[in-house]
Amino acid sequence: MPDTVKLSTAFHSQHSKRAPPAAEVGAGLTLQRCSPDCSAIQPMPAILLHKLPFRAAAILCLATLTGQISACARFRIEELSPATLFSLAVRLPDAPNPEQMIQAEANGRVYYNFPLAPATGGALLYVADPARRLVRVFGKGSDQAQRIIAEALPPGAEDIRLNRVKLGVPGLIAADEEGEHVYIQSFQDSAPPRAGQPAGPAPAPLPAAPTPAEDRNSGQVSDIRIRPSQILHLDEDGKLLGALGVDGYNSASFEQIERLTADEEGLLYVLHRNAAQLTLSVFRDGALVGRYAGFPAATDEERTRYLVEIEDIAPGPRAEFAIYCAAMRRRGDFELVERIIYRRNGYEGQPLELLRSDDAQDFFGWSRPDGGFYLIKSDEDGAGALFKVFSPDGEYLNNQQIVFPGMRASWRDTYLTMQGRILTSRLYLGRFELYEWK
Repeated sequence: MPDTVKLSTAFHSQHSKRAPPAAEVGAGLTLQRCSPDCSAIQPMPAILLHKLPFRAAAILCLATLTGQISACARFRIEELSPATLFSLAVRLPDAPNPEQMIQAEANGRVYYNFPLAPATGGALLYVADPARRLVRVFGKGSDQAQRIIAEALPPGAEDIRLNRVKLGVPGLIAADEEGEHVYIQSFQDSAPPRAGQPAGPAPAPLPAAPTPAEDRNSGQVSDIRIRPSQILHLDEDGKLLGALGVDGYNSASFEQIERLTADEEGLLYVLHRNAAQLTLSVFRDGALVGRYAGFPAATDEERTRYLVEIEDIAPGPRAEFAIYCAAMRRRGDFELVERIIYRRNGYEGQPLELLRSDDAQDFFGWSRPDGGFYLIKSDEDGAGALFKVFSPDGEYLNNQQIVFPGMRASWRDTYLTMQGRILTSRLYLGRFELYEWK
């Protein structure tokens, strides 16, 4: 990046061998600063440095330079490179031993049942297979699953270790950094009654797990309806510890889960909708610890003029705070007016407004461990993304940039973790790959 602040000296007699008089020191000293967008260098207002003693002039120059460098820090861009975490073969049903590997499906020329959001825990990767109602667990360096989490092993996978769990249809997966706690969203055939209410009639069962041939002919798996779900809590060996509902173990199902996140402190964060309101519930060992619920974002006048909705809630370490993103949209055409970022310290803390952005291309990314946050701006051609880094006070600090090499369409989901890691999945040349940007 070119220099954003320049210091030039031009003494009255540059070619003179004598030292300039003290009164002349700094007489031709000028400061230059970058323009607001750092696209040009502009002279600063004239400073009569020759009226000051040399030491005072030097201190003033340094102070001015420091301020200008700090003001332009937001335009620094750190370019990150992808490092491979996992690379696994993807097989179609007519390939040899597909049950032991990531197994895709085909309906004519349409391929589906690819991994959505696999979870890493320790040295393992957990990959859901909704079509067969199972989760495969892979280690590094092998295309074959180490074990399978399911009610029964599929034909052809008899040599793989089974963690026998009534899994239902698996959805989202989360695990802590060491893999000691694993959480799997489960759409079951029937849902338990809500606390204090009679069970009532059982809901219609989910479709039976179709055979690969049925999938290829009808695409039936994609027609499974999304319905309330529970979260199965397993230990690192795949032993079932309990089934989590909205209030903890053995409680009513979640209406709609948006995201699962686990941390190294043993906490599980569930972003879900409760009566259409976005809520972040925090659990430890199957018990509800607390909830970050929504609040009336924006001002009273803005809520009258616009539609205001909490779009996302991201937890901080140990649930000490949460970062909220609210979107304010026009009522007529739903066009974005502003996104507002808040931080809430503690479950009952008062929301603190950190930032407002009217750039519709700036999307909320995630919280930062220090109380700051990320905004993400994707390239128009999909070739990469810019991660804008903000301080706990909402100050724009700098940027991290990722650029997808090779075939752009092969790159799939990019997401941040609680530890600040940036991960991207890829499908390329018959392999499913997971990268970390460093």
